[in-house]
Amino acid sequence: MPEQRDYAAKRRFDETPEPPPEVAGDVDPGKALPGRTFVIHQHHARNLHFDLRLEMYNGKTPVLVSWAVPKNLPIEKGKRALAVHVEDHPFEYGGFSGSIPAGNYGAGEVRIFDAGEYDLTEQAPGKLTIRLKGNRLKGVWHVIQTKGGKEWLILLSAWEGDQPDPVPTGPPMTPAGTSEAFNDRAWAFEPNLEGQRSMAVCEYRTTNLLLPSMQPVRVPGMDRLHERLVARNAVLDGVIVGTGKDAKFMAVDLLYLDDRSLTQEPYSRRRELLEAAVVPGGLLGTSISIPKDGKAVLKAAKGLGLAGVIAKKLDSTYEPGPSHHWIKVS
Repeated sequence: MPEQRDYAAKRRFDETPEPPPEVAGDVDPGKALPGRTFVIHQHHARNLHFDLRLEMYNGKTPVLVSWAVPKNLPIEKGKRALAVHVEDHPFEYGGFSGSIPAGNYGAGEVRIFDAGEYDLTEQAPGKLTIRLKGNRLKGVWHVIQTKGGKEWLILLSAWEGDQPDPVPTGPPMTPAGTSEAFNDRAWAFEPNLEGQRSMAVCEYRTTNLLLPSMQPVRVPGMDRLHERLVARNAVLDGVIVGTGKDAKFMAVDLLYLDDRSLTQEPYSRRRELLEAAVVPGGLLGTSISIPKDGKAVLKAAKGLGLAGVIAKKLDSTYEPGPSHHWIKVS
């Protein structure tokens, strides 16, 4: 039986939005009755880590048996990931996404990286084999306890995801026209950020920056932009603003997400997915995008000393190079 770790004792439920537990104590994952669902939380606490949670039963009560996985589950065969067995979490925690306030245990941003159903294909003391049927992770993993007790290892046995779309290549989309300020429900308006236009190709473990010429560029720290994304992989269109230690990547569009090209999706959908994927902080942020009120956005932009505004047609696809669906407004 694992040592008793107390979920409730670590939390002040009058301050944190996390749900209180229904049952005390922890179950043995090698013996407990399995449930159907799993969730992986992406937790931006003092250090980024991920939490694998499997629905299992403590008596008649479903709980989430949990492992902290610093580098997330491996998606390449032969790779191992450390996992630390932590206290069982309430079943309701599976739907938790939000902020844990400063001063509380685990303070920081929590997002759902993946969720879905799982099959427990092997269960024995110190070893589980699980098939995850999630949105981002699809495959079979072994979860094996080491001799130390709390530490486990996670290994990929078989990847079962679909064939990925080709990653978009080519120059970024640019405005082909100019206009005076206007209001229109069919358009959104963004401040025209001053800086170096670039693409961030975010993979599972690293990020590469490309100039509009598709030549690589290095900016200290920006090889870790993927850590601020709720995504397995992505391609961001953006602008590097500031210089040196003050540099920041401001994303303006999302071209690729979780093996799927988004270039044929309308700008409104790409923007929705971008805002859901980015966890603001560190060196990554998103530009402001406001529908309809182009005149007000231009006035505000000029008040901040910016050159102008880019108007973007809400139903437009992403077209490399100049496009009349994007307009410079000044």
